Amino acid sequence: MVLCSLLLSACAGHSGAPSEADRLAREGRKLAEQGRQAAASEKLEQALALEPGHAAASFDRGQIRLGQGLLTEALADLDRAVKGAPDNPRYLGARCVARAIATAAEEALDDCRKALAQPGSKANAIAASGQANLALQRNQAALRDFDVALKAYPNHMRALYGRGVARLRLGDARGTADQQLAVSRLPGAGREYVLPALR
Repeated sequence: MVLCSLLLSACAGHSGAPSEADRLAREGRKLAEQGRQAAASEKLEQALALEPGHAAASFDRGQIRLGQGLLTEALADLDRAVKGAPDNPRYLGARCVARAIATAAEEALDDCRKALAQPGSKANAIAASGQANLALQRNQAALRDFDVALKAYPNHMRALYGRGVARLRLGDARGTADQQLAVSRLPGAGREYVLPALR
C-alpha cells in the first residue's frame, strides 16, 4: 500500500503538463502567425532562455530569422529544432527551405524528401518543397507543389500564398488574389516569403 502511494505521488509530479517554455513557445507561435514578429521573438527568446534546446521555440525563431534574412542564425535554430525532433516534417521542411535559400543547390531538397517520408499529413512538407523550388527558381515545380498541398488541405494559407508567388512569377495575375486571400485569413501567411528568393 505504501509503495502504491509513493508511485502515485511520483507520477503526479511528472504529469506531462506543458512547461513554462512550452507555454511561451505557443504564445510566440501565435503572435508570429498574427504577423506580430517583434512580440513573437520576445516570447520565443524567453522560452529559449528557460530551455535552450526547445525544438518548437527554435523552429519558430528560425522561421522569423529566416524572414529577416539572417540565414546563418536561422539555420542554427532550424538545426536545433531538427535535433530536438528529428522526425518532425515541419521542422525538416523549414530547414529544407532555408538550405535552398542559402545554397541554391539540389541537395537542399534532401530535408524536403525526409519530411515527405514522415507519417501523417503531407501538406506542410509539400508546401516546404514548393518554397524550396521557388528558392531554386523552379517556378512550375513550385506551382505544382502548392496545388498539391492545397488539394490535400484547402485552408493551408502558406501554400495559398506560395501559389500566389509562383503564379505571379509565371505571369498569372491570379497570384495577387491568392496572396490577398491568404493574408486576409491568416495575417502571418506571407511571413516566410519576405526574402527575395521567395518573392
